[in-house]
Amino acid sequence: MMALGRIYEQGIAVKQDISKALAYYDHAAQDMEPYAIYKIGYFLEEGVHPDCNNRKPNRELAFQYYSEAFTQGEFQNQASREALFKRGQYFQFGFGVSERNFQQAIKNYDLAAADGHVESMNALGSLYFKDLREYEQASQWFKKASDRGYTRAINNLGICYEFGYGVEKDFNEALLLYEEGAIKGHVQSMYNLAYLYFQLALENSTISERKSPQIRHNEQFKLASHWFRKCLLKIDSINA
Repeated sequence: MMALGRIYEQGIAVKQDISKALAYYDHAAQDMEPYAIYKIGYFLEEGVHPDCNNRKPNRELAFQYYSEAFTQGEFQNQASREALFKRGQYFQFGFGVSERNFQQAIKNYDLAAADGHVESMNALGSLYFKDLREYEQASQWFKKASDRGYTRAINNLGICYEFGYGVEKDFNEALLLYEEGAIKGHVQSMYNLAYLYFQLALENSTISERKSPQIRHNEQFKLASHWFRKCLLKIDSINA
């Protein structure tokens, strides 16, 4: 039943049909299949489950399903890690729970991160950065996720190095990280890379030099222009 749910959800060799996918997932969930339980939570969150009114997310019920998926998964599969990540988000942002609880969010993210879940590593970094403002902890978690190739974390670590959050300020390291993310197609990394090159070009040139036609040959301005164009092209392709 689980496989049929995936087939209809993704439209593999059949016409995509979320209603049929839900029916098969629901059947598998009755047999306590963690992934199926997780997917029902996901559909509740997306507002496409019958228990959602007017396609509005039912986060309270979704949270219950994510919790059950973790309980049934017992760290044995991807479903339990994804469920922990979702629980972490719900506690962090106050979705489907009575109030925000950063300690519970950290606990859930940490459990998933310990099992190799890179999104949870990055989420821990973001929570420490934005909510708790513990920048050293944040940079460490961004580093763990970036070492595993997670582009958002690569960009976030670049921000830490550009502005000196939790690490010593290092523009060269920031450029390297932004470039790594940009090459992997991460739009924000492209923009950050272009803007940092632009800022450095301004700092390393005089007003008279900027007014000169020769400024177009300035390597940092050229790189800034290149990555701004790449960023715009990427955005246009996404919106096409």
